[in-house]
Amino acid sequence: MKLMEVKINYIDTKNAGGKAKQDVSTIIERYNIENVYCQLKNAKNVIFKILNEIRKSLFISKIMKLDSAFIIQHPFTRIDFTTKRLIKLAKKRKVYLFIHDVETIRFPQNKQFKNEIKLFKMCEKIIVHTNSMADYLFNKFDISIDKMIILDCFDYLLDGVPTNNIKEYDVCFAGNLIKEKATFLYDDISWADSFKMILYGIGLSTDSFSYGGSFSSNELPNHLNGKFGLVWDGLWDESDENVSYKAYSKYNSPHKLSLYIAAGMPVIIWSKTAMADFVIKNNLGYVIDTLADLNKIDFNSYINFDRSIKDMQLKIINGEFTKKVIGEILNDLKK
Repeated sequence: MKLMEVKINYIDTKNAGGKAKQDVSTIIERYNIENVYCQLKNAKNVIFKILNEIRKSLFISKIMKLDSAFIIQHPFTRIDFTTKRLIKLAKKRKVYLFIHDVETIRFPQNKQFKNEIKLFKMCEKIIVHTNSMADYLFNKFDISIDKMIILDCFDYLLDGVPTNNIKEYDVCFAGNLIKEKATFLYDDISWADSFKMILYGIGLSTDSFSYGGSFSSNELPNHLNGKFGLVWDGLWDESDENVSYKAYSKYNSPHKLSLYIAAGMPVIIWSKTAMADFVIKNNLGYVIDTLADLNKIDFNSYINFDRSIKDMQLKIINGEFTKKVIGEILNDLKK
């Protein structure tokens, strides 16, 4: 059976929102897998966003006629009626769903995503981030472990190894800087005691830390100025560990982690995240319980991670984790 990717036009933004999907598509193309392309209009307001969802829905109905198996990146849509069309497609054709976010875990109270799990169950295989995410979907929703392929870590394709070796700051934090997500930057910042930190991204509304600017996702690794990259969400401590973004980090593989490794930087990450074991196993940095623990770190110790970071950096900028997944999909189709 022929395998095709269902694509939409991914837009690169200065918070790397579209890069993960674009990188997956780029790697798929290297296997000479054809694509069917859904062209969307620039969604300037709510009406245009709804029109785009209608276009997606009609597009899915159109490709149902193709005698092919499909790779689709999820979320392909955030509107329920398009998800229903995807479910119908998965009933008729083999669909391999490459998951970037599980909205049911991230926003459990939002009824908008009520058909997401039904879609997962209808697909031939779903590509999930981590073993923790697979265990959650199995235990909570009875999705078969055999249906899931584990990604482990997102890739971060670059044309070459970044050349920026500046280490002026001890810690850098890159990503969405709005208070809702990076709450630790705004409320109690007494944890930021004995080290220097610099921020990169959009949405910043505090002057408590140095700011390095915002850059496109492909440019950003060359601008990061720090000895370690911080992976953190929510409050500075563990009081919100079962709430929103911090709770979600117990299951997902954050693209921010891949960014730092692609830049050649060791990382600092919360001990209860799904990726903490990955960091420890591969000697990629420090695992901490609260941001106050940053004050106990010898930041000159970043050189202790140099060899292991360089090895992982080459894997991530060359797409090795996604290649492994595509290989598994192709082998499954042969069966």
